[in-house]
Amino acid sequence: MNSSKSYVLHNQNPDAAYRGAQIIVDQLYYDAPIQCPVDSSFEKLITIGSCVLLRTTNSPKHLSKEKLGFIFELTYSNDPVPTNYTICDIVDQGKPFFSETLAKLMLWISEYYACYPIEALYSAIPAGLRRRPKEFVRLKPFQLSNEPKKIVRTALRKRILSFLNQEPLLSIDQLKQRTGSDSLRETLVELEKANFIEVFTQFSQPLKPKTKIAYKPSYKLSASDIQAFLETHPRAKKQLAALEWMAANQPGHFTLDDIDASSETLNALLKKGYVQKTSIEVKTQFTEPYESEKTHQSLNNEQHHAFSAIKEALKSGSFKSFLLFGITGSGKTTVYIEAIRHVLSEGKTAIMLVPEISLTPQTTARFKAFFGQDVRVLHSGLNTSEKVEAWNSLRSTKARIAIGARSAVFAPLTNVGLIIVDEEHELSYKQHESAPTYHARDVALMRAKFERAVCILGSATPSFETYTNALHQKHALLTLTQRYNQTPLPKIKLLHLPKSEKKSAHISQPMYEAIKTTMDQGEQVILFINRRGFAGSILCNDCGFIKECDLCKVPMVYHLTQNALQCHYCGSVKPLLDTCPACSSANLAMQRGGTERLELELQTLFPEKRIQRMDLDTTRRKNAHSTILSRFNNQRIDILLGTQMVAKGLDFPNVALVGILLGDIGLTLPDFRATERLFALLTQAAGRSGRGRRQGEVFLQVLNPEHSVFKYVLLGDYKSFYAEEISARKELFYPPFSRLSKFEFSSDNLVAVEQAGACFKNVLINLLPNDGYQCLGPAPAVLQFLKGRYRYHLLLKQHTGFRLKKEWVRLAIREFRVKHKQFKTVTIRLDIDALSML
Repeated sequence: MNSSKSYVLHNQNPDAAYRGAQIIVDQLYYDAPIQCPVDSSFEKLITIGSCVLLRTTNSPKHLSKEKLGFIFELTYSNDPVPTNYTICDIVDQGKPFFSETLAKLMLWISEYYACYPIEALYSAIPAGLRRRPKEFVRLKPFQLSNEPKKIVRTALRKRILSFLNQEPLLSIDQLKQRTGSDSLRETLVELEKANFIEVFTQFSQPLKPKTKIAYKPSYKLSASDIQAFLETHPRAKKQLAALEWMAANQPGHFTLDDIDASSETLNALLKKGYVQKTSIEVKTQFTEPYESEKTHQSLNNEQHHAFSAIKEALKSGSFKSFLLFGITGSGKTTVYIEAIRHVLSEGKTAIMLVPEISLTPQTTARFKAFFGQDVRVLHSGLNTSEKVEAWNSLRSTKARIAIGARSAVFAPLTNVGLIIVDEEHELSYKQHESAPTYHARDVALMRAKFERAVCILGSATPSFETYTNALHQKHALLTLTQRYNQTPLPKIKLLHLPKSEKKSAHISQPMYEAIKTTMDQGEQVILFINRRGFAGSILCNDCGFIKECDLCKVPMVYHLTQNALQCHYCGSVKPLLDTCPACSSANLAMQRGGTERLELELQTLFPEKRIQRMDLDTTRRKNAHSTILSRFNNQRIDILLGTQMVAKGLDFPNVALVGILLGDIGLTLPDFRATERLFALLTQAAGRSGRGRRQGEVFLQVLNPEHSVFKYVLLGDYKSFYAEEISARKELFYPPFSRLSKFEFSSDNLVAVEQAGACFKNVLINLLPNDGYQCLGPAPAVLQFLKGRYRYHLLLKQHTGFRLKKEWVRLAIREFRVKHKQFKTVTIRLDIDALSML
């Protein structure tokens, strides 16, 4: 990161004649905000963060297209402001959509990640708030008041009240037409302050109350009703199970999210008269189905030391960052809660980042148990209405704690005192797909700097960049070396799968016996395999043909539930092959099993046990993460198996065994961070075991037990692992000893993309300084053909004192486009501080 540029937004010479605004305009991709004069009728209402409607001045009024704009700076000048736009109206009475600090942060993102300001704004503000708004005015009902507010009844105010008396609801545009005045804002503000009217906003696609299908029992079910149903419908087992659930829970209305039954099952009960069907309104505010009890835990010595250091930093009112380096189960979350409790007591607000949606249910539930309605959730799993409600609640300080994944770093809170980035090492904090390619951890640090707040980075396996910064005292290092409940870390047993006796294709005899023993003792098991689907590829045993995706040239994965082949990169689906397209042989084999195949093996090995798969395929429905985790927490699931969703951040005291299958996956990727990521993943997965009263166990099945990474995983020795890996990084000049930026060239023409990369490299090198970097490539990407396009990569290794500047990037692309027009179909994408080499 680099914060050398000043991002101070301020007003100058307020006594000057002309007031102007620097505005970022929707769908306008400029590097600098446009300048626009502010009419006197608006100048008292707008501020930094206000949203306005703009109209072009060089088009006829009836043809001009209005655009949304967001004010980033207000300026004063003695000279008129030259512009092609004029402010024709303001949104939401000028109430700011973001603070001055967030405005600075977005401008920093635009500079550091070499993107347009509007792209930074798109990352920060939910799409539901960027739609064309329509504002309405209505009379407020008469209310008695001890001290009625008096206003001067001007002619315009009288006309407005008269029209509203005739028609109780009018849009502002309608009022403008009826009154013949374009300058209504100040008058409406005065009338609203005096409680005569209410002004409210609806979007161009109104956020109508959402409804969903719901059911309820037709009458209170008893044991005799269940017995009677069993006797009359002995083969309807699914319907019986649904009735038993209703009898046990005696619900009012319930939906498919509440019950483990299909709509077909409930509709069959509807025909038999056991249930009634209706529709209910879905609450706008997101509610997390997962619940947690408020359990106060006193701080142990290590936690108390960490909290005391954080508390002192919070009192100082200045920026400070910490790395809270604590082993799994050491109670980092308890320290977070105490820190947030202190921040709220000081009248400030807090942001808590978690890397994935799958981790938010437990975190949100625990924080809501402590802080109630002060908490709002922000992540991609929310619908538009829920995002808007959460955003507005945080913006108005109705809620003071934002919890969520990557984008929650932009929560519209003011007076932020604390930002926490839990599991800071996680790759999912990095935006890869579109500009800006920001890293939420680094953005969190910069926001804390602008807010003069404290930032805590927490992890049991810190990223090498963060740990190196802590060793160099850029972050204060706090350590938690003991589990909170004093239970030792779990015992990890390494199994060489090819030489182990097999109970099934993926489960060795020792792991099978450990699973059985654990469940016999009434404890639960988590099994982790980093591959979903039933088979990773379909292979012809006669000619060696492997079915690949036409658009990505990677093996297609067989999914049993779909009975089809699917590409995990572009999502395309193809029917399962009966014969080999190359040699017509029917001798096809399914290679490299995943979660679906493991689920089938477990059902065969443990037919009486309750087994739940948790991966992308089983969690597509809303609240699916919460529902599965809640059932597991309530011990209604014996074995939870899944992908990385089950390997990180979860805290279940009854889990005594974690089984890691195919623990080598990812180790052979051509990526210098592959070993670091695998160490973190295996350590995190192992840490789910033994968080209760007794020491847990971990069985780690691998194909290559000789690799050094497994030695450090068995010992739980991050520091020694870091020491070995960091020396190789230094020798090869890889991060954290350099910055790494990646230019990606893509096209449907292989020759064009290869040549374009080489030509762009020449242009770029001629524009950059003579030293401070190494330019590698261009070379084919590891996944060269993806989503129908060929890809080449150009890597720029930069010394820590060298930073790729936005103006160099813009100039290089502009010059390349002018000189090499033959490559107009080639797309260029830049990833600053790249983490993925694929």
